[in-house]
Amino acid sequence: MKKLVLIILIFTYSFSFSQEKVELQINTLENGLKYVIVQNKKLPLVQVRIVFNGGARVDPQNSQGLTYLTAQMLLKGTTQKTAQQIAEEFEFLGSTIDISTNYDYSLLSTEFLKYNFETGMKILAELITSPALDGKEIDKEKEKLISELKSSLENSTYIANQFFNKIIFEGHPYSNAIQGTIKQIDKISSRQVRNHYKNYFVPNETILILYGDIEKSETEKLIKSIFSNWQKGNQIKLENAQPNKIKSTKIVLVDKPGLTQAQIRVGNIGINQTNPDEIPISIANTILGSGFTSRLVEEIRVKRSLTYGASSSFQKLQQSGKFVITTFTKNETVGEVIEIILNELQKLHQSGVSDWEINKAKNYMIGDLSRQLQSPDGYINFLTQIIYYNKDINLIKNFSTLIKNTPKEKIQNAIKEYFPKNDVLILVVGDAQKIKQQLEKFGNIQQLNYETLVE
Repeated sequence: MKKLVLIILIFTYSFSFSQEKVELQINTLENGLKYVIVQNKKLPLVQVRIVFNGGARVDPQNSQGLTYLTAQMLLKGTTQKTAQQIAEEFEFLGSTIDISTNYDYSLLSTEFLKYNFETGMKILAELITSPALDGKEIDKEKEKLISELKSSLENSTYIANQFFNKIIFEGHPYSNAIQGTIKQIDKISSRQVRNHYKNYFVPNETILILYGDIEKSETEKLIKSIFSNWQKGNQIKLENAQPNKIKSTKIVLVDKPGLTQAQIRVGNIGINQTNPDEIPISIANTILGSGFTSRLVEEIRVKRSLTYGASSSFQKLQQSGKFVITTFTKNETVGEVIEIILNELQKLHQSGVSDWEINKAKNYMIGDLSRQLQSPDGYINFLTQIIYYNKDINLIKNFSTLIKNTPKEKIQNAIKEYFPKNDVLILVVGDAQKIKQQLEKFGNIQQLNYETLVE
């Protein structure tokens, strides 16, 4: 019933939800835990995000997936309570809890109704500061993860994304498989998980973000009382080297016999989260491949009916990022689709973008961001990115003005500097016998077997 009330409240208020000026103050406990409290009384609801620094980039090369596995174990019981008891307590509070891992960090997400906030936070603190990390539970989680990975090997989208990351970030920790590989997960021991928790899930590498109907002074007292005994750890040492861009055209064909459609990825190294040209880059990318009226959709889907979807994106991380064009098509038209993609990149550089396209892209971006920020969940997710990556808080309040006032010249310059023209990785996942010949006109082909993802 409480869960139903929470859903109704969010639905009722989401359309009238608006943001006021946000003052960000990052405070730190003696053990190094950073916390941010942002008050908004529009809803009797508190959003909670806990960011653990490190992510998959800190995994040992022969134990990829260790951070992901360790993070998942935080929800599998504490030294005092079983996983079942924890799940029942969250259900009673009308809350859900989730933890995810990317290359830069692991993120625990939940929310509490105002009157359940203190109780919920105490349970949350117990999960984080005293997880059971029981050997039998770790083995169960490993079995579950291995089963998921085996299923993923039948998913051509998953295969394409994994190989693209492995190749584009080759030699850099961003090439790690976030969930690991079947063989490497199987070899991870309970001892490794416990040591990884001890070394990387520490207060001085963690940020707690609270947003909603809370009083700052009372909340600070609560944070200090439930987290002060969490033992400080060592500072995490991260790889500082930048991944190298692909030079010229690199073609990789991942053979998966029997597929009637092929997955296609085209791209190169992109930008990091703090790139000063993020907005003009995003406007140019919206024109190229974001939204239903982009150039890629128009050329590949609307005019030629070669696919149901095509998109481009800059996926930004702390140290670097990637630019990738994503689509799929039937075996017979793989070469044609790749040729269209390469032509569109050439046209972007040669002819630039029109005033009409720029205005359309700006309106699309402003509308999309406005919708995201209308809900508490969307707002705190955006806020979390700003806090973790140390970005300008004014992006929340002034995003509309910043986008509107971006001049055409900056957009054209962003195209020249950040969008690949000839230097790209072309990665195709499909039945090699049926598509290889179509790729030969683009250059030398490196052929791989999809089953190497098991290693």
